[in-house]
Amino acid sequence: MTEVRTENLEELLAPHLLDMSLPRRVVLLQLYSNPRAGEKLHILLCGDPSSGKSDLGREVLSAIPRSMKTDKATTPTGMFEAICECNDGTLLAEELDKVTKQVRSSLLEAMSDGTATKHIHNYHETLQARVNVLALCNPRGSYMNRDRPVVSQLPFKGEGTTISRFHLIIPCYSPPGKYYSDIAIGMASANGSVKRLKVLRELVMEAKMKVPIVEVPGPIAGECGQEINKIKEISHMLRQISPRTIEGALSLIKAHARIAGRNIATKEDLKNTLALFEGVYCD
Repeated sequence: MTEVRTENLEELLAPHLLDMSLPRRVVLLQLYSNPRAGEKLHILLCGDPSSGKSDLGREVLSAIPRSMKTDKATTPTGMFEAICECNDGTLLAEELDKVTKQVRSSLLEAMSDGTATKHIHNYHETLQARVNVLALCNPRGSYMNRDRPVVSQLPFKGEGTTISRFHLIIPCYSPPGKYYSDIAIGMASANGSVKRLKVLRELVMEAKMKVPIVEVPGPIAGECGQEINKIKEISHMLRQISPRTIEGALSLIKAHARIAGRNIATKEDLKNTLALFEGVYCD
C-alpha cells in the first residue's frame, strides 16, 4: 500500500485555501472514513461567503467516488434521491441554511440510521443510505464573528436536533490580506487540479480497499471517551459535545489508522484525533 502521511495529503486537497488548515484536515479525514463499514462522520462548515468552504466542497466531489451535491433548490424528493445515489459515499449539502426545514429534516434519518425513506401519500419506500454528510452554511448575519462560538452563529434557530447530528461544527473565516499573494499564485496554478485530485482519489480508493475495517482496541476507545469528557469540561461549546461526539471521534481514529495502512488503531491515532477536537472545541 502507498505510504502517505496526513500532512502530505493536505497538499492534494484545495492547497490554495490558506488559513483553512483545520477544516481541510478534518474534511480530508472524512474522505478516508468508510460508511460501508458503519463509520459515521458528519461535518458542518459554517463560514463567511468568501472563506473558501464551497471550493473545499467541490474538491471533495472530485476526490471521492459515490458523492453527490445538493443546494438551495433541492426538494425533499431531490434530497432522498441524492442520499440514495451516494450510498457508501459522501453527500455535499451546500447552502444548508437556504433549503427548507423539511429538506434539512430529511437528512436526519440518513445521518443517524443510514437509511432514507420516501413518503408519497400512503406509499413509503426505505432504502439503504450509508453516507457521510459534509454540509456548508453561512452564519446569521452572513459574516463570522471570531469572538463568538460558532454554534451561537448558526442560522438554524429551533433545530437543535439537526445540529446535534453533526459530529464536528467548524468555523471558516475569510483569509486575511497577507495571504492574497499566495492565494493568487494558487488560483493561477489551478490547471493542475485535475491531476492532483486524481492522485487523491486513487489514494482514497486504495486505502479503503486495503483497509476496509479498522478495529479500535477497548483501552483506546475508553481513553477516547475520557478525553472527550475533559474537552467538554473546558469547551465553550459544551452543549455540542455528547456521546455522539465520541462516535465521530472513533471514526476519525479509524481514518487516521486507514491512512497509515493499519487495521488496528494506535494511541498515535487517538492523539491526532484529540488534537483536532481540541482545535475545534477549545480554541
